[in-house]
Amino acid sequence: MLSPERFGRIMKGTERGFSAWLWRRLFRLVLPWYVAVVARRNRQFDEQESRGEIFHAGVPTLSVGNLTLGGTGKTPMVLYLAEFFLRHGRKTAILSRGYRRGKGMRWNDEGLEIARRLPDVRQFQHPDRVKSACEAVAGGAEILLLDDGFQHRKLARDGNLLLVDASAPLGINGQIFPMGTLREAVSGIRRADGVILTHAEQLSEVRRDALREEWRLRYRLPETFLWAETVHRPVVWETLEGKTLPLDTFSGRDVGIFSAIATPEHFHQTVASLGISCTWTKIFPDHHRYTRSEMADLFRWGKSHRLEALLCTGKDLGKIVVGEEDSLPIFSLRMELSFLRGEKEFQSWLERFLS
Repeated sequence: MLSPERFGRIMKGTERGFSAWLWRRLFRLVLPWYVAVVARRNRQFDEQESRGEIFHAGVPTLSVGNLTLGGTGKTPMVLYLAEFFLRHGRKTAILSRGYRRGKGMRWNDEGLEIARRLPDVRQFQHPDRVKSACEAVAGGAEILLLDDGFQHRKLARDGNLLLVDASAPLGINGQIFPMGTLREAVSGIRRADGVILTHAEQLSEVRRDALREEWRLRYRLPETFLWAETVHRPVVWETLEGKTLPLDTFSGRDVGIFSAIATPEHFHQTVASLGISCTWTKIFPDHHRYTRSEMADLFRWGKSHRLEALLCTGKDLGKIVVGEEDSLPIFSLRMELSFLRGEKEFQSWLERFLS
């Protein structure tokens, strides 16, 4: 089985050899078929939408999604939206597919983090999001947030947000899967009501402006097109029990870092910005579920290097299994969405859904 990490190395060309060459040959053969299927599927949805045949739940529905495989910061945006509507007194429900939810588990990684951060928001994780929408509305939901819904077009939406990672706006190499990490052609941006450039600090202001103008002209977007730029700002360190510590707690101290997320490099950069050395790191596959033996190995690894604590992400915290005998403390970094540009316009856009 080809891991996401190895797939990335092969597509970037950093992995050589006969096996990598063979994979690339196979991907080239598959590519035209995948492109044709995606294009046909989008045409069918376009036709259904023009005839009014897409199911609408009857309450304002907003979708958060992306054009690429992997993480672009959808969960922080979903949390931001949910908190916005909760502040305005709207009963909010989050609908997601529940990708890589463990057997017998109620939530997947993202769901666990959302449940910990916003216990008052109902979540529905099911591949059939039309069914989930009906259940949510029957339960009193007044706003629906469709997590990772840009390509899930069976459920109509009143707002369609496209998240783009500034560090890789077109994925690892600008090509469509399986030759790259684009889920569909970039022209799909025309379906979006607005673009949110995440991790915007990765590009200079000049380059961000150039990207916006290039896409606006190339894909014939209106000048009033909603565009916002965000960063993921660290707020506090959290314990398994929910206690918090200031950001400078581990500055200059010997700690270990582990994670199982799509883009661990973003996490490492944030940790380093807090004055913390990233010498001791462990990276697991995205969505990985930690076993008790793996946690025991992590503790042994930490103690062998005389580390004072282990640091992880919010998505990791809910999956950690520890026993009473484990003494090395674990802390996760709580991140929140912060706007570099466009928050006022973005909130004005959201306010239209309050009525």
